[in-house]
Amino acid sequence: EIYPKFKFGINVGPNYTSLRGSFSPALDSENKYDSQFNSFGGLSIEYKIDKHRSIVVNLNLENKSVKSNYLLYNDIFDTNPETIEDKIKFKYINMPILFRCYFGGDNNLFINGGIFLNNLIDLKNTLENNTTGEKYSTIDYNSFFDNNDIGLVLGIGSSFNLTSRNSLSIELRNDYGLEDINSLNYYYENYSSKTNSIKFILTWSFSSK
Repeated sequence: EIYPKFKFGINVGPNYTSLRGSFSPALDSENKYDSQFNSFGGLSIEYKIDKHRSIVVNLNLENKSVKSNYLLYNDIFDTNPETIEDKIKFKYINMPILFRCYFGGDNNLFINGGIFLNNLIDLKNTLENNTTGEKYSTIDYNSFFDNNDIGLVLGIGSSFNLTSRNSLSIELRNDYGLEDINSLNYYYENYSSKTNSIKFILTWSFSSK
């Protein structure tokens, strides 16, 4: 059976990111950050080894964000503390390298696994007083986080042929970070942060022939 050796594509979708571990650089104390939705987009290339196996590499620009709310007491006698929203936004170059296996009656289902490499290119923090509406100056968090993030990838999805050279696939994927991205743990052993991102991916691909 003749099949295209290379497939090139564009992939986009939302992600739902959480930080495993807890700390707040702003407060210098433990603080939980809640998961948030964001988005990503990029390019995909797939090399077909045979009908059932392939190698897939993506190169994405990925935005991630987490948020925390905590109480601010003006003094020890304050009975009406203000609520502060602390939001961290990460921007990564994301490169997953995956081994994919196709299965099913029409060979249109797939499962893939591998690793991802992330490089942090931008990081922003915003603090907002939800009680008064006041926005505080942005804190530079770049020194609090490492630039690199490495982890495991596992995904499952389905592919549909649109024409003889075009296809569309949907995938649910999880990026499970293994690297502690918190650079403060050199000084504070209890500070630890590892990423986890659940992604819904839509990929349009076209074959080389």
